[in-house]
Parts: sequence; C-alpha cells; structure tokens
Amino acid sequence: MTSPGASATRPRPVPDARTPAALQGWLRLSAHVALTNTATLFLEQQGNVWPIASHGTANDGVRAAALLLPDFLNELEPEAVFPDASLENDVTNLLATLLADEPGLLIAFRFPVLAQDTQAVLLLAHPAPRPLVSDETSLLLRELSRQIALRMEAREEKQELDASRDLQATLRQHVNLLADPRCVGHCIVNEAGHVLALSEALRLHLHLPREAEALSFEHLFAFDSTFQDAPEVDVLTGLPWAKVHDTDCVHRGGDGGLLRFRAYSAPVTYAGDERAWSVAFLRMGAEDGIGPMNGRQTQTILIAEDHPVNQRVIQGMVEKLGLRAEIVSNGLEAVHAVCHRPYAAILMDCQMPEMDGIEATRFIRANEESIGRIPIVAVTAFGHEDDRRRCLEAGVDEFMVKPIRMETLADVLRRWTKPDQPAESTAGSSASPASRRMDEALDRLRADLDTDVVRDIVNLFVEDSATRIGGLRAMADSQRWQDARDLVHKIKGSSSSLGARDLVDACEAFENERSSAPETLRQRLLEIEEQFAQTVPYLKQYIARLEQ
Repeated sequence: MTSPGASATRPRPVPDARTPAALQGWLRLSAHVALTNTATLFLEQQGNVWPIASHGTANDGVRAAALLLPDFLNELEPEAVFPDASLENDVTNLLATLLADEPGLLIAFRFPVLAQDTQAVLLLAHPAPRPLVSDETSLLLRELSRQIALRMEAREEKQELDASRDLQATLRQHVNLLADPRCVGHCIVNEAGHVLALSEALRLHLHLPREAEALSFEHLFAFDSTFQDAPEVDVLTGLPWAKVHDTDCVHRGGDGGLLRFRAYSAPVTYAGDERAWSVAFLRMGAEDGIGPMNGRQTQTILIAEDHPVNQRVIQGMVEKLGLRAEIVSNGLEAVHAVCHRPYAAILMDCQMPEMDGIEATRFIRANEESIGRIPIVAVTAFGHEDDRRRCLEAGVDEFMVKPIRMETLADVLRRWTKPDQPAESTAGSSASPASRRMDEALDRLRADLDTDVVRDIVNLFVEDSATRIGGLRAMADSQRWQDARDLVHKIKGSSSSLGARDLVDACEAFENERSSAPETLRQRLLEIEEQFAQTVPYLKQYIARLEQ
C-alpha cells in the first residue's frame, strides 16, 4: 500500500515532545475508525523516537513503547496489521502489551512529516485479536494519517513564524541596547561559553589584553548566584544563553575591584554558520537608575497571558512605555519565572490553563519571604464585583478589565515602575457603528504600537480565531459545552482588543445563555461564527489600507 504523504518535505528540526492538544481529537477519531482502545503517535528521525500524543494509553506505557519502536520499525512496511500480536516476534508482542495491556490487534501506519528524514508513526492497539481490517478502514486511516501530518506541519510552521518574529524583535532590541549610552561594549560567545570576539570598546573598558579573547566567558564574568542556581543551568552544557536577558553580572579587575553590569544576549551567526550569542553589557549603578544586585525592582514586566493575540497587544504596550516584557502562558510558568528572576510587576490574566491567575497569585503571596514583594495586576475579561473581590482576596494590587487601554496601563505601571510617558493617542472617542468601532480600536493600537506590530496582531487574530472557531464546531458535535465556554472566553478577550464589539456581544450571549438545550447552544455558537465571518473581511480591508 502507498503511505500517506506529508504536505511539505523541506528539512526542519524535530519539534518538542509536548502533547499538542490539537492532535487529541484526531487520535480519538483514528481509534474509533479502527475499533481499537488506543491510538498513539510517535515521531522518528534517524533512529531516534519521541512520543508526540496518545489516547487511551498511560504515559509510562507510551514512553516504554518509544524505546522499543526503533527495533520494531527496522523492517516495518508503511502500513502493517498484526491481527494477533501474541503470535508475532517478542518486540511486536511486548509493544502491543505496553499500549493495550494485552497483545491483541496492532495496526501501524508510518508516514513522512516535517522533513524527508522525519516520519510519524501511528500505532493503534486493542487487547483482543481481530481479523484483518477492511480496505475501507485502511483508506480512512490513511486519510487520517494525512490530516495528522498536515496539522503537525501547520503547527511547526506557526512555531517557526512565531520564532522568526521573536528573533527579529530580539535583534532590534539588541541593536538599540548596543547604542544605549550605558552600553560599554559587547562580546561574542559560542554555546559552550568560549569568547569568540570582544568589541574594542569592551576590551578597553575592562583594561583587557588582546589575548583575553582566548579565555572563557566565565573567566571574565560571574553571574548573580540566583541565576546560576536556576534549574535551567546544566553543568555539562554551561549557561542557557537564551535566558541571559537583563541578568546581573560582575567583572573583577586586575586591582581586585568589581565592575557591575547588566547582560543582554541575542542569537547571532558567527564565522559563517557557528551558533553564537552576542552579549551586550550595560553599566549598573545608582546614577543609571538601576537598583542593587538581587533587588526585585528591575524594569521588566512579566505578562502571564495564554492568548497569543493578547500577548502581542500587551507586550507592545509595555515596550512602548519603555519597559521590557517577558511572556508566560499559564500560572505555573508565572510561578516558576518569579522564583528565578526579579520583575518590577506582573500582569496576571485570571483565566489560564494548568493554573489560573488567582491560584498563581496566592502562591506568590504565600512565598514572599523568599520571592519578595512583587506588584501583581489582575487582568480579566470580566468586570463583576465578585471577580474583583476574589482577585483582591488572593493578594493582587491592581485590577484591570480587558480590553486594556494604553492610558490605563501606563497609569497603573507608572505607580510601580515610573515608565516613560506613552505616546499621545490619535484615536477619536465619538460613538460609531461596528466598523467605526474597529477603526477606532485599531487606530488607537497604531498610536500606541508600531504599524507592523498592529498588522501582525490582526493577522494573528484572524489565523488563531479561525482555528478556535473550528474547535467550537467539534465541541458542539460532542456537546462539550464547558470546553466551548472556555474557548469562547478566549475569543472574546482577543476580539475586544481589536474593537470587534459585535463579535464580543455574540460571545457574551453564549457565556450568559442559561438554557442547556443543545440546539440553543449550537445557535449561539453559530452566531459567533457568523459574526467572525463578518469581522474578518473588514480587518483584511484595514490591513490592505495600511499597505497603500
């Protein structure tokens, strides 16, 4: 049989092994089509195997199966069916047992994805033996495999696009830092921490001989101990340069005196294709308005927000105020971040996966003796008094309702960080119909942010919301109404940032719907989909006007 092909074969790195939630539904559907108890997806590249997603199988079984797969795949056809795995070789028998608890039916589909030397392996296992699957079932499974490949590639392409945008933003910021009057120079280091080059300005400032370029970075500089004690630091691979951002460090001069700096890193290409990092050094001291080493009051704002559109909007506003921004996607990541580095304040979304903002705030407040007192600003799409009360009881210092306005954010952060004054808004304030409201909101964003950033935000909103709308259809089909409410809440939050008031109203109508009748709820979701379809053309027209 012919294996399902991937939609693209250009070389790409193997993605991380975290379970993409978007693949769970496809695995459940694959198991349903094959009439099996389990469906598990692995990624194989040059003999290495990673588990990607699973349905119906314990994590321990999936990890153990990944260890067996290289031997199993050696002589495996693109499609293979084992009606009774107990009659096969020991590897096949054990693999089926790990996935389904008993060595019964085992179906394997192997197909290219992401790159020519990378393949996905879909395994479907059932504890009881069964006759060969029908041609119709094989055809359906082949199509499901193709759809899985397409979605893995789309996810990887989005990650590459996001990484490219982040890299460009990092490099622009790094260039600005190199031009900062406080910058004393920079050096180039490789992944292992060996100095590849020193700028003349830095060498003269530190009174170093030219031979210093042969030394290691850690021979010249020492980081703050709280950074070096962080779990990301591996004694074998050295410092995680991607995390050397606004990090305190010192240099001991020949006379024994200490020079204190703040280090900022950015990835660069050096001598052709060597992976390297440019590290810029800014003076520290009272005359520069920077607090003491290990102090909590730095000018970095932590943004805890799970929606990518809102992340970009808030990040752009924070940076427009002259502050640095770091982003995490849930409460657990926020707690981890504040335990390992200082922040001037936290903008904490209240509704996030894994751990919400309320629980994260309670944890941070309960550990202030070790973490320190950090101002926390609750950010929520709801403005009810109960929400305000819950936030204040958890220990937040401020409370803001989405959509966030630049002037409101500036006023709140000014009380904690004293940022630069924001640019004056050029947006009008008169009431208007739906298109006028979006014009006003988008013009306000353009006044607060760069035009390129607004263009990226709008494109990201259209792409991300289209995916979420598709998810709502699947949730309605399976009547997962609570999941649908959570997703609608995210759509509402990003829609309000762009002034799409009619879409926000449709989302609120679903959230406030008291009827539990499936047809009523489906109608509400259909209204959201219709409003989104009406909103997208206008947003595209707005972007087109920016290009003129």
